[in-house]
Amino acid sequence: MKKLLRKRLLVSVANLLLVGGGLLLLIGCGEVEPNNEFTESPATSPQTGEKTATPRNASATPSNEPESTETPFPQVRVIVNAANVRSGPGTNYPKIGQALEGESLSVIAQDELGHWYNVVLSDGKEGWIGSTVVEAVSFSDNVQIAETIPPPEATIAEPAQPPQAINTPQPVATQAPPSANCHPSYPTVCIPPPPPDLDCGDIPYRRFRVLPPDPHGFDRDNDGIGCES
Repeated sequence: MKKLLRKRLLVSVANLLLVGGGLLLLIGCGEVEPNNEFTESPATSPQTGEKTATPRNASATPSNEPESTETPFPQVRVIVNAANVRSGPGTNYPKIGQALEGESLSVIAQDELGHWYNVVLSDGKEGWIGSTVVEAVSFSDNVQIAETIPPPEATIAEPAQPPQAINTPQPVATQAPPSANCHPSYPTVCIPPPPPDLDCGDIPYRRFRVLPPDPHGFDRDNDGIGCES
């Protein structure tokens, strides 16, 4: 039995040597190229206990993440010392901030005429800046028109003040200074009572007020005016 096993072992070794010699001969003649794609891995299969072949130039698993296609916003640069940024496209909108010279701003929209740009400031706040105070850095003719533009804030006019009433002094009839010798029938002048009986030619007054009883008879037509002529 031992002889039989020894004989079989020798036959197997001889066969291996024969096959190995044949391979070496073919390689030397250029018929078979050596395979460098696989190398013996020190790891063994957990099921069979045999060594497994690992590709030498194994390629990495390709990534399935889509490439970014986002287009950056156009950029403009401020060319004045300090440019006003407003809440809308026009000087009739209130000022909400400033952009300093050399500052770059992202343009997200423009008005229909292209005179004002809707920009994003460095603090993330949005506003509008005039096209005459900036220059293009990376600009595109396809900047979209703003869909909604806020209306300008209404200016509340102060109510008009009502005119002040002017107190115009009313003319006051000049009355003769009181005197014990002035008759009350002539309140605006000083004419003494009779006697003597006086006529219009005896006094310097004309067209003065006369009250009853008019002792001198200056009001001949009884219209309340004495010495009319």
